[in-house]
Amino acid sequence: MGTAGENDDRLEAFVLLRGAGMEEFEGVLRTVESVRGRVMHAMPPVAVMAFVPRAALDELRVHQAVALVETGPIGDEHRDYASPGVSDAIYVWNEHVGSRQPTGAPRSPGEPLSWDSPGRLPPDPPRRVLEELRRRERK
Repeated sequence: MGTAGENDDRLEAFVLLRGAGMEEFEGVLRTVESVRGRVMHAMPPVAVMAFVPRAALDELRVHQAVALVETGPIGDEHRDYASPGVSDAIYVWNEHVGSRQPTGAPRSPGEPLSWDSPGRLPPDPPRRVLEELRRRERK
């Protein structure tokens, strides 16, 4: 997300690579820098999280080693068929993007609720722990 001043036209972007090697990965890093972007996180040779000018998104999208450039949440269709490393990177990105939303932001219908959400109870403890709690209550 952009901030005031010179970064008004910059966005955080998740760049997923096509499974290329380190040479292609380094080429993507050079492209981010050449468009006056800044690499925030790198997961070689899988993905890059970068702060890039809005106008440079299309230049990244057409890079031969790039499979996806996204500035918002990444859908499950990309995670479902991804390797564990790619799936983890997408999960981290989605958590990051979700943390930028205001607290009262609407949730997507398929997004699970946390156990401590209003109207929900914590999960049951394991049987062994529950038995110990009941034993202590009887004393």
